[in-house]
Amino acid sequence: GEAFQIVGESIGDIDSDTYRIEELENYEEALQLKTEAFGGDQNNASIADTLYAMGCHHQRFNHISFAQKCYEQALRIYKLTLGYEHFSVARVLHNIGIMYAYKDERDIAMKCFKKSLSIRISASELGDADLSVADSLCWMGKIHRENEELFDARECFMVAHKTKSAILGTHHPECADVLHNIGVVCDDLNLHPQSLSCYSQALAIRRANVTDVYDVTGMNEVCETLNCIATVYRTTGERQKALQFYQQSLKRRVRIVSAVISDKDQISTLLRTYEDVISLLKLEVSESNEKSDMLGQIGKLLLEMGKLYDNRLRKLSKAMLYYQRALEVFKEMKNYKRIGDTLSFMGGVHAKKRAHKKALKCFKDSLVLRKIGSKEETADTAETYHNIGNCEAKLGLFEDCLHSYCEALKIKKKIYPSDMLSLSTAKTEHCMGLALLQLGSVIEALGFFMPAMEVRQQVLGSEHLDYAFSLHNVGRVYFHQGRVDDAIVCLEEALRIKKSKLDNGHPSVAETEHVLASLYIQKEDIATAIPLLKSALSTYKGKKDCDIMKSDIFDLLGKAYSIIGIIEDAILSYKHSLKIKRAVLGLDDVACANVLMEIGKLRASTGDLNEALIAFKEVKRIHKEVYGKEHLRNADLLIQVGLIQEKIDNDDMAFRCYTEALRLRQLLLSENHFEIAEALAHVGKIHQKRAEHFKSISIFQEAIGIYRDPNNKKMMKECADVCRLLGMSQMEISDTNNAFLSFERSLKLRERVFGKDSEEWAEVAYDIGVAKAHIGLHDEAVELIEHFISMKRTSNNQDSNNLSNALFQLGLLKSKNRCIDEALPLLQEALKIRRMQDDNELEISEVLFQIGCIHEAKKDYLESLVCLEESLQLRQSIVGDDEIAGDTMLK
Repeated sequence: GEAFQIVGESIGDIDSDTYRIEELENYEEALQLKTEAFGGDQNNASIADTLYAMGCHHQRFNHISFAQKCYEQALRIYKLTLGYEHFSVARVLHNIGIMYAYKDERDIAMKCFKKSLSIRISASELGDADLSVADSLCWMGKIHRENEELFDARECFMVAHKTKSAILGTHHPECADVLHNIGVVCDDLNLHPQSLSCYSQALAIRRANVTDVYDVTGMNEVCETLNCIATVYRTTGERQKALQFYQQSLKRRVRIVSAVISDKDQISTLLRTYEDVISLLKLEVSESNEKSDMLGQIGKLLLEMGKLYDNRLRKLSKAMLYYQRALEVFKEMKNYKRIGDTLSFMGGVHAKKRAHKKALKCFKDSLVLRKIGSKEETADTAETYHNIGNCEAKLGLFEDCLHSYCEALKIKKKIYPSDMLSLSTAKTEHCMGLALLQLGSVIEALGFFMPAMEVRQQVLGSEHLDYAFSLHNVGRVYFHQGRVDDAIVCLEEALRIKKSKLDNGHPSVAETEHVLASLYIQKEDIATAIPLLKSALSTYKGKKDCDIMKSDIFDLLGKAYSIIGIIEDAILSYKHSLKIKRAVLGLDDVACANVLMEIGKLRASTGDLNEALIAFKEVKRIHKEVYGKEHLRNADLLIQVGLIQEKIDNDDMAFRCYTEALRLRQLLLSENHFEIAEALAHVGKIHQKRAEHFKSISIFQEAIGIYRDPNNKKMMKECADVCRLLGMSQMEISDTNNAFLSFERSLKLRERVFGKDSEEWAEVAYDIGVAKAHIGLHDEAVELIEHFISMKRTSNNQDSNNLSNALFQLGLLKSKNRCIDEALPLLQEALKIRRMQDDNELEISEVLFQIGCIHEAKKDYLESLVCLEESLQLRQSIVGDDEIAGDTMLK
């Protein structure tokens, strides 16, 4: 127990908040061990020692009630074990008195101190010449002063000073503290010569004991005494001397506040000192003939107070008040440079309040006055141009802000040598890049972002936030240029740095996550994109003025979920986006129409066609309200409605939608725009469904003529689709050679886009296989169709209808090649799939007929008869007695 207590006391001697829990844990362990060791005898002085140590710990961290409880328990044990007049009793009584003094219970505190003092004098071999006696006297002096018993207070302090000087030496800091208190009491008694004498002695000691400029406690004590001396001179009417001491205090307090460890209390003390100096200067101004210098000092001090409220306390209204007071002083002096400086600070406050128009006016006025005040172009002039540019950018005046940034950059390049890496220049170049990006000048923007980024990296290092901001914006440029991989590299690095430097949930981190996620969606890396989007969304949810950003995140989530087929989550995300957009932008905004269009497409993909049409109807209303009838957006909508009409077998309505979409696109787009080809393909498909193959061939060929960009994957994919459709129509009119050419072109394009091992490639290979079968190239046909079946069987997204058709075709080919044992299981598998589908009696009948033929060839006549009879029955139920039914009857 003793060992644990000593460890705790040693930790306490370090005097650091870092270890205070560890210190208390050692005391608690000591107390528990001692309690167990003494068993029934809990009234042991050793236990009281630990309780006293715990009380001191709680007192040091201002836990008054805990401290007092420990002291009172220790006092009870000490009295029982050591007697009422023991030194340990006096020590605990002294600390209990301090607890009551903290609680402003002065009478009880005084009783404790007097009793402690009495015991200490009688218990100590030195009598009243003991430090502990001096400590009690100091506390008694404080209470006497608070009770306005000033002579008693002075007497206590003077006796305490005599004792401490004798024991510690006259230059000890504790002697300075007592001298300072004697001075305060003498002030209260209007004994100003005596108080000045005490303060002067205290000041000399405190100055001598300040260790360095970072000794905040020592500097504060020096300032405290300087202020007291200044107050004495002020009281006695010696304003010049008072001003001198206040200004000495002011210099030190500014140094304290500029230290990293300074707090709000120290800033408040500095502000009070500013006010004291200003009030004295005002008195001097009123009585002086030479006012200019003093007014300049007042204005400068008011400006400094404004800066404290602005930059340290973040009290912008207070800051503005002091800036305005400073402005009035400088106007009276007609000091144009100072007026310009003050207006610049005022502009900064307006900018922080997002009052950008007011900020812009202040900065522009500041620029004019700074130019009047200084004939040369200075760094301040350049910075004012830069701030004007910032305000213009916030107001959306990007052309204007570019001009302002250019002026700032021109001056900075004059001021700073060409071989000097200037962060100020880099800042302006970075902002110029942002403005150019807003204007769509992507390449020019990159020309400013890159040098700014290089300077920041060289001067600040690769882990600095400003370098991360540059990386982010270079990534944005690459994003706009379509350089997706380069953009991801920049944004990933920017995100890593931001996460290491900024708090969780910082908007800048969310911004990078947002852009990065959109890039991963482009690459269809949804597993990476979704966590980034959710992280950004959680940040935006807690921030004001981020509603549109939240909406954009929901749009991207909707797109991500739709890519991986989680349609319900996609629709839910788009609904959240729509709700935000309607609340912020209104019901008739185009952004709402865009989201409704996506919801409609997703509803259509799930077969919820009525809901899809309702969404598209609302899109149509908004488009009509915003654009009128003759607009490209209407063409996009007509295509979507046409697709739904096709699904409900309303081909005539679909045809009207597609032809109107084609008319609009041909009217509003350039002659060979790929969106015209898309509309042509839809029109061609309707002609194909109507068996109007010559018309469909002409339209498909026109569409193919538009798809000319060999490097655009989207266009290659669509061109491949149309080539395949063209081949189908050509097969229908027995134009086999051209059909093969069309299929082979489609196959090559799909190989370039999807690869040879893709389902898309295999789909066209199947078409070619069927075509080869028609012209008797059975072996080649078998090879292609087998490849298609193999791909379908290993696919995650099996299309059972296509698989059954391929199995049927392959079974027919095997049968024609007299490989009936191989053909039969293929046809049986096709039959099994078709029986699981709805409304396909004719297709089932077709397979049953072929299976029946194979059983006949194998002389399994009963099996054959069963299949043929079921085939006939199904066919007659749908089409009645036709030629194929007759062939079946004959069989």
